[in-house]
Amino acid sequence: MIKHKEEYGKEELAQRLWQISQASFDYGSPWNVDQFLADINNPVSHYVLVEKVEKVIGYVVFHQVLDEAEVINIAVLPEFKGKKVAQELLEYGLKEIGENVQQVFLEVRETNDSAKGLYLKVGFEEIGRRKAYYHHPEEDGLVMRWQTN
Repeated sequence: MIKHKEEYGKEELAQRLWQISQASFDYGSPWNVDQFLADINNPVSHYVLVEKVEKVIGYVVFHQVLDEAEVINIAVLPEFKGKKVAQELLEYGLKEIGENVQQVFLEVRETNDSAKGLYLKVGFEEIGRRKAYYHHPEEDGLVMRWQTN
């Protein structure tokens, strides 16, 4: 079931998102609980969450400024990977945010083939590269863009 950040208590949601992020990323969560909480309170942030058995199992975060948005963070619990949960989240989020923006950007690790495949599948295209964008380990980031029709 798709939900939004406004349907949860902020502190509880920040803790849950950190847990998902920590379990999901090979190198640990890029954000700590306080960063999630600050972002939940950010008026430009748009969260789309997916819930199974009354428990959040994945999320995507967009930041919207004027007619552009950026995918800031996306994660799904490892036991739900490969079950199209991330695709469902991203497609739903793009449909929602696409009503208010012309284009959406994101960065992805160059070696993250599964994420790149997902992004290409939902309509993103590679438009650039940021040298040494990621750390631990250092790696280039690919810049991708999705445009409304």
